[in-house]
Amino acid sequence: MNKFFNQILKFKDKLALFGILALATVLRFYNLDFQSIWVDEIHTMVEVNSLLSYSEFYEITVRREQMPHLYYLIARLFSFLFGDLVVVVRSVSVIAGVLSVYGAFLLGKEIYSRKVGLIASLFLAINHFHIYYSQEARPYALLMLFTIFSFLFLLKFLNKQSLKQGMLFALFSGLMINTHFFGLFVLVSQAVILILYLFVIIPKKDRIAFLKKCVLIGVALMVLFSPSIPILLKISDINTFWIKPPSKIFYKSMFYNFFGNSEFLIYIAELLLVIYFLRVLNEKNKSDRISANKVIHSFIILIIWVFITFMIPYIRTHASVPMLINRYFISVLPAMILIVAIGFSLIKSKLVKLIICSVFVIASFVDLFIVKDYYNTVTKTQFREVTKEVQIKNKNNDPIVYRKSWHMEHFFADSTELINSKLDNYLDKIKIQNKKYESFWAIGAHSRPFKVTKANSQFLEKNFYLVEDINYHDCWARYYLAKNHKKVTSINLNQFSPSLIKRKIGFLIRSNLTASSKKMFLKKGSYRLAVLTKSKPEEPINNENAHVNISLNGKRLGGFFTNSEKIETTLFEFDIDKGQEVEFQITFDNDVFDHKRDRDLIINKMFIEKLEK
Repeated sequence: MNKFFNQILKFKDKLALFGILALATVLRFYNLDFQSIWVDEIHTMVEVNSLLSYSEFYEITVRREQMPHLYYLIARLFSFLFGDLVVVVRSVSVIAGVLSVYGAFLLGKEIYSRKVGLIASLFLAINHFHIYYSQEARPYALLMLFTIFSFLFLLKFLNKQSLKQGMLFALFSGLMINTHFFGLFVLVSQAVILILYLFVIIPKKDRIAFLKKCVLIGVALMVLFSPSIPILLKISDINTFWIKPPSKIFYKSMFYNFFGNSEFLIYIAELLLVIYFLRVLNEKNKSDRISANKVIHSFIILIIWVFITFMIPYIRTHASVPMLINRYFISVLPAMILIVAIGFSLIKSKLVKLIICSVFVIASFVDLFIVKDYYNTVTKTQFREVTKEVQIKNKNNDPIVYRKSWHMEHFFADSTELINSKLDNYLDKIKIQNKKYESFWAIGAHSRPFKVTKANSQFLEKNFYLVEDINYHDCWARYYLAKNHKKVTSINLNQFSPSLIKRKIGFLIRSNLTASSKKMFLKKGSYRLAVLTKSKPEEPINNENAHVNISLNGKRLGGFFTNSEKIETTLFEFDIDKGQEVEFQITFDNDVFDHKRDRDLIINKMFIEKLEK
């Protein structure tokens, strides 16, 4: 009868695990392509392009990445098999993320109990930090996967002292350190655990045999790691790095980050941590074998795992080069989840357990879907959106200026000229060239808002029309159409009839009317009219801004809706068949007054340029 009930319980656990894995899969695959790839993912997409030869792939990856190549080889294989698509490469991390949830179950089961494994897998399945990096085309999800299985087989090896389990431990540890060099810190923690076992836990009569197996594991690890040693030696000479010095509460912030910076989740996690550590402090080891006491044994494994992995980079950061960044420590997240899960399992009341688990799960979903609105809120640099708009609007295939032009190789065809330069440097260069200026696009991104020196700002205003000013999350693009300033004539807005209201930003038109410029003589030829406008108020009324029609001698050249957030330039080209006097008309035709708000039109500047054709 007991056997029958055990089978039923195991079936329920399997069913629960299947549900958790299904949930983890949905949460990681859903809206996988919603976010644009950001700068680090651009690195990945360029480097794993299946059209590169292996030598090109190796050379580029060594030069641009300060980490081993295993992840990039796997991502490159996926690109080769399924296409060079962002969703394909991100799928590598999704698969690693889902397998990590399964690994958390196995590791929890091995270190404590089957129930702990289920709770750990559930908590990891709905963990925002893990979901985020399971949807990113970078190696962090894979690092976590191999870390989990490395510890799983380390525990199996310590329990059974089987060489087979030891070799599996060596295999997954080798995969871990070939995925990211932060895996080396985890490996040091595992070495400390092995040393502790050798001198404290293993009986004296078994120590020689245990040591021999450890040596074989070490040899296997060296062989597995040998392809990455040259890269490690290369980056060991680095004495400056892009990572900034950490704050004094870095690890506290990282712990909060692990639980989504959600107050509910942080409070519950801290409560369960306290329960776990109180149990450890009050635990009496009644057995001669420490490994037989699950509370003490799990504490030894998990605290060494966390402490060593945290402490080594912390020391190196303050001794030489900053290297503390949250995502690098994803290999510690499983240990944190396991401590929380064990703390949960130590609660004796089933009702209290049900309440805490329910609160944790509900709070996780509320944080993910309501507070963060994770699947609908843009958080990554919108390279995809800004470059797509540039592609559509770059009808003349003008060159594109970007500080690292190879980033743009992923988005633009080979026929587009990509200029590798900061915008200020590019402008300084073209100013001293004795040739006609060319129109160009400038793109900026990754916490670099548009900014040029005062001299270059004046140079741009004098020699270019700002025709396009595109802005997305954490990136922008501007199109500068070259003009011949020697053939540009300003149209005096003071001389329009009826008179316009002068303001600091330009001339104001407050009601529907047509205003005409003073007559001017134009010779036969082709011309370009530039009109710089803005709409008021900043918040559009009835989702509509001021609308303008531009006419020449009563003949309409065109119309447009103005922008309420910034001054925009609109261009009109026309021909004059024979020399004649002309006047321009501006018609504001959609004035409205609504709830104390009045729609107005601002004319900032108008000028005309004779074109050379």
